[in-house]
Amino acid sequence: MTKFNKKKMKAMLITLCFATMLVGCGKEKVEYVDDGGSSTTQATNTAVNVTESSAEVSDNWQENALANNNKINATVIMPEVSEFKAIQVSENFYDEAEKEAFLNALTDEPVYKYDLNNYTKEMLDALIAECNAQLEVYEADGLGEGYEYLFDEQYALIEEYNSLKENAPDELVLATEFDIDKYLTKINGVEYEISMGNQSENYNEIIIKPTSEYMYVWGKDWEGGHCEFDEYLVADNPDNNMCTVSKEEAEKTAADFVEKLGITGMEMIDSYAASFNGYNDEDELEKAFYNGYVVSFSRVVDGISINRNEYFDNYTYNAEVQLTAQCSECYSDMVDTNYFSGGYGIENIYVIVNDEGVVYFNYENPFSVDSVLGEDLELVSFDSIKNIMIEEIESKDYYSNEIFTECKLTYFPVRDEEDRDSIAIVPVWKLSDSDYSSMVVVNAIDGSVINMGYQLFVPYEYGGMVIQ
Repeated sequence: MTKFNKKKMKAMLITLCFATMLVGCGKEKVEYVDDGGSSTTQATNTAVNVTESSAEVSDNWQENALANNNKINATVIMPEVSEFKAIQVSENFYDEAEKEAFLNALTDEPVYKYDLNNYTKEMLDALIAECNAQLEVYEADGLGEGYEYLFDEQYALIEEYNSLKENAPDELVLATEFDIDKYLTKINGVEYEISMGNQSENYNEIIIKPTSEYMYVWGKDWEGGHCEFDEYLVADNPDNNMCTVSKEEAEKTAADFVEKLGITGMEMIDSYAASFNGYNDEDELEKAFYNGYVVSFSRVVDGISINRNEYFDNYTYNAEVQLTAQCSECYSDMVDTNYFSGGYGIENIYVIVNDEGVVYFNYENPFSVDSVLGEDLELVSFDSIKNIMIEEIESKDYYSNEIFTECKLTYFPVRDEEDRDSIAIVPVWKLSDSDYSSMVVVNAIDGSVINMGYQLFVPYEYGGMVIQ
């Protein structure tokens, strides 16, 4: 999505040598210099233009004698791109004007402010009742010494809600200014809450979802609570799809919806039947609100999609291992200095469509395209890339008994470890196994290994502990 970012643009093209890329290979930095429109590269490896090297790259790469019983039997994938570029992007926390435009495109219905500071007295009373009910549960469970903090949390919430009630409105406030992050409106007669950016201090996300009363099985309370969207729970399951809308119709509805919201630079990469269902009192399968199709979109650069699933499938454990292994010397320093205060993932959109239309929308980590750092870049030769990858696999203990099945030239967003707000999308070579749970990613411009743990696995502080 190309938007006008409100951050001050840097006067000169930034130095694009992220320390996150420079792990283990000792390569020199690559700099993009403001030289009147042209860009130069400085690298120790032999560089070749991608159009010249594509004919020299074989379709298959085999290495069977690697350390720790690793093997490479990889299909080599080269995109049909004659020139590669590097792009400066930043996380796009929507400002007031962007929020207003987004909501106006979403619906013609009235939009209300829906954050805690704008809840009605009745809504705050309901929250206080929930806290008191939770206190009764703690008492019934006999939670005593050692669990005082649980009681204290509920008492603190009750105090906060009572304080807010003093100035709370009797009815929800119509949004004429868009200075908050949560709103309420109706879509096709159903109440939806819209969360826009700033979901927490460190996480940027836009979510459109129905209020909780619509999350139950139609006409029935679904025992166990409402069904929050979770991509890992919606594996392709056409047998349980109870919608009459076709997959093709769902894809078009989703694409039209994304376009309607003014989002560009994203393309559909996948769609599948969502297996959301519940059971009634007679244990008969019934349709849940989200039953339908999930349609996903990713950012596209030069026709190459940055597919989130290629980096996130089973990534958590792998990223943690790589983080501690590749960054063992600096890991504790990063935690001590709050280095991980800015988490980020790969830009992605999920849309759920069924007979009612779009019933869920989730835009993770919206990016704003700020500038092109370099065009028609020369890339490190594939032979050099292969040697770098072999060296990385053989020198790291966490690669063991792996069979790498794909080596792909693609794009990847990399964050500067010294400036978490500075992100560049750069060409990379990615070597991975069949389910993307283990991979080696190398910057195709300078041949430096990109630490995937650094990029994808972001611990955060909670209650004085570091949650991993």
